[in-house]
Parts: sequence; C-alpha cells; structure tokens
Amino acid sequence: MEKKSHHYVPQFLLKNFSENKKSIGMFINSNSKFIKQASIKKQACKDYLYGKNKEIEDMLMIIETHASSLIRSIIQSITLPKLYSEEYNLLMLFILLSEARVQKQADTNEKLITELMRVSAKMYKEHGRLDVPDEAIDNLQVTYDVPNLYSMKAAVELYPILLDLKTVILIIDNDRYFITSDRPIVRYNYMYVKRNYKFNGYGLGNMGIQIFFPISPKHCIYIFDDIMYQSKVIDENKIVLSRGTYVDELNKLFYLNSYKYLFFNEKTKESYIRRLVENLKHDNSLNKELVQFGSSSNKLIMQQVNYVKEYIKMPFLSINPKLINMPLPQHTAGPIRPYAQKFY
Repeated sequence: MEKKSHHYVPQFLLKNFSENKKSIGMFINSNSKFIKQASIKKQACKDYLYGKNKEIEDMLMIIETHASSLIRSIIQSITLPKLYSEEYNLLMLFILLSEARVQKQADTNEKLITELMRVSAKMYKEHGRLDVPDEAIDNLQVTYDVPNLYSMKAAVELYPILLDLKTVILIIDNDRYFITSDRPIVRYNYMYVKRNYKFNGYGLGNMGIQIFFPISPKHCIYIFDDIMYQSKVIDENKIVLSRGTYVDELNKLFYLNSYKYLFFNEKTKESYIRRLVENLKHDNSLNKELVQFGSSSNKLIMQQVNYVKEYIKMPFLSINPKLINMPLPQHTAGPIRPYAQKFY
C-alpha cells in the first residue's frame, strides 16, 4: 500500500501524550482554536513530504521503530542509554532527524531558495541580462520534491556534534504536564538570552546550546552544555521539577518554538493553554528569517532560522560564574565549543 501521508512528527511520539493512543489535544496558533480530541492519524502530516519515491519514508520508519522502543524504555525505566552506546547514538540521531524533517524546515528551505531566485532574477534584470516583468518575478515560486532532504542529510552527518553535551531527563513531580508541538525539538541558549547576544543563532556547536525534547506529558529529554551551565539538582541524570512554575516556563518555550500547532495530553485544560499563551507573542514568520543587504543591483541574503529569543526562567540551572562575562564574538559563527571545532 502506498504511503501517501507522511508524518513529520512520528505518530508514536504523539501517542505518548495520549490517553487512548488515538486522539490528542491540539491548539491552532493562527486562530487560537482549542481542540480537546484531535485524531493523531491526521495530525503533523503532509502528502508526499518526503517525495513519491518511498525510500526516505521507509528509512524514517525503520529509525522510528527503534527510537520508539528506546524512548518507551527511557520513560519506563527513567534511565538514559550509556554515552557512546549504539542506543545513545540512535537517540542523538533521532533527535536531529526529528528537527530536520518537520514541515517548518521544509517551508524554511523553500522560502530561502525562492527568495534567492527572485533576488537573482531582479539583479539580472537590473544589469540588462533579463527581460521579465517584475510581477512575474514576484510570483516566482520554487519547490523541491523533497524540501527537507539536505536538512536530513546534515542531521545524519552532524549528530556526533552532540556527544560532548550532557543529557538528562526532566521529570515533572506536580500536577502540570509538558506540551509538545509540530516542531517538537526545541533549541535554546539561556546564556545568549541572559547576555542579550542577538547577533548569532543557536548553532549545535555553540557554547551554551540547549536542546529540549518532550517525550511524554511527564518527561522531557534535556541536552545541554554542562561546562556553561551548572545544576545542583541533577541526580543520576535526572532533574525533578517539583514546582509547577518550572514547567510553565518550559511550556512557554515550547509554545514559542512551535510553528502552527501545539499538542498535549487530553487532560490538559483549555484554561491552562490559554493562560499559557495569552501574554506571549508567537511569530514564526518565515520572512523574519531572511535579511537582505546591499543595493538592488548587488544584494546579499542571509538566513537565520527563527529560534526563541525571549527570556525563559530556568531556576534549575545557573551559568558558570567563570564564563558569565566571557567575550562574545561579533560574527555569525559565535563562540564554538572546543569539541565542536572539528565539525566546522
């Protein structure tokens, strides 16, 4: 049977948040619509997102099968696989693939190539090498058969860049629940935000990088630079979040990182979701990711993917006092971890 509908958030992950494994709570960002029970089968998917050749979809399904078993084991045992083990490497690979394969990344890639072609065409016209109406150029739209292809290839090649980072499990010990979204992997850099360092994005090799991956209503995998950050509450690779406000702050981060949809356990109340989002400005416009420099005849385009730059309280960690005032370079590479240098 042809696999027409390609899920860019694995169904097993959404089922981890579901009581009946068939439906899940959903919030639509564009119109603030709350849906108590949405069909998991119909969410976070698009026809032929990974092309009509089934090889990529089949490959992703094989990885998902192993990742599903591994994540179920992590939830049940509250234990992470050993560093450098096959299971640990699989987890890192799955996390970066889960970030690379989403609809948001597909739209980002197509937006960039479309804008590059439009700007190039207008530059050619400016130099008298193209005779096309501006309206035709403005309506130009470039699409890929597999818009996420290069992002996924990069994920496969780059996942070892995470192996020097610390990984723990965040566990909720109160009445709150984690939420997730159509962009389930969340990058953040608490140090950057505290220092108001907005020049740079959140590169995987940057000092201070953090990655959050909610895997159930009560569990979240947390990967971070443990040279930059310190925590007194880590106990055998676990951090227990005893206060509901700690969870609220992380859920704000997950909401701001989302693209079009939030997903959550059906027990999550509508009043909680609305209270969570009411004072937050959610703007994942693709236009914000592209900055143009220069004149109409000679332009440069720079892309910087939207990551959350708002301040999120994280009382379970602190910045290493020896590094809090470290100099931050004013170039796009940002401060790179020594381990990560070889990947650059």
